Formats: sequence, C-alpha cells, structure tokens
Amino acid sequence: YSWSASREADKVTLTGFVPDESTAKANLAAARGLGSALRIEDQQKIAFGAPAGFAALTGAMIADLGRLSAGKVALDDTRFCVEGTASSPEAFLALRAAAAAAPPVGFSRVDCALNPPVVSPYIWSAEKNAAGAVSLSGFYPSEAAKNEIAGLASRAFPEAGAITDRTQPASGEPPAFLAQVGRALSELARLRS
Repeated sequence: YSWSASREADKVTLTGFVPDESTAKANLAAARGLGSALRIEDQQKIAFGAPAGFAALTGAMIADLGRLSAGKVALDDTRFCVEGTASSPEAFLALRAAAAAAPPVGFSRVDCALNPPVVSPYIWSAEKNAAGAVSLSGFYPSEAAKNEIAGLASRAFPEAGAITDRTQPASGEPPAFLAQVGRALSELARLRS
C-alpha cells in the first residue's frame, strides 16, 4: 500500500493509494496549503488496505514536503521516508529533528538522503570580542565539518571557554573550505593575542 508526494520547482504531485475520498481531499488541501504559487497534480487513487494512522501520517508528510525545495515524501505499507533538499537551513534542522523523533505508532522511518540547501554566497566568520568571547557564524556543509570547525576553534582559542556557534547547515561551500576556516581562525588568534 504505497503513497507519495513529490515536489519539483513549482509543482507538487500526489500519487498512490488512499483509503477514502476524505483522505484524498485532505491531502489535496494540505498540498494546496503549501503555497498558492505551486501547481498541484492529484493522481491519488482510492483502495482498501491502508494501515491505521495513514491519514494523519500523510498529512504530516505533506507538511514536511513544504520544507523541501525539491524532493519526495513516501509511505510504503508502514515504512516512510522524507528525501530531498531542504528549502532553508532552518527547514533542514526541523526535518532532521523530526527524523530523530520517534515515528508514529505502527510506522517505521527509513533513512533517506536529506540535503541542506545550497546557498550563495557561502559565508563563514569568527569573531573574538574584547572580553575574549569567541562566536562563529555563517554556514557549515556537514555535521563532520561542524565538529572539525569546533575543534579548530577550541585549539585556536583555548582560553575562550565556551565558543558560541551560530552557524547553520548549507551546501555550496568553496573548495578547501575547512583549510580556509583553519587559516582564518589561526590568523584571528594571532591578531587578538
């Protein structure tokens, strides 16, 4: 028993099976609620066999689709997945938090590729104030890169104590991004010492 909703540019397509007309209409209304500029193509078909909680989950999945600039939400029997590219750093973090939460009773989440948005210009900066507090802002391309940057900042400013990290996830980083960050932190440490 499968159902999905996909988004590509300004088009949303609903496909697969729903248990009744009211679920089909609710999904269509939820898709229209994502934005008046979107074109909605409804290819849903009514069929028996939906798992308990189906309608509530498809409604929540359409809300997740609204956080993607391109991608797909899919439900196959009791397994579901959200995949694609987030529309903003905040949307990416919200989708990741939802993926870490317990799934609805009777359903299981499948790991799918979820990517942060691509941003341009790709900005990153570090600042140390007169009191010695260090703050980071801008973007990071992955959790591994964020952790590496935190390590670089801690080594460059061992006396700073807690470092405030206001960076957000995004793709589009320049070549040798981490090497550039390391050099910038070293230079800032020398300038402020």
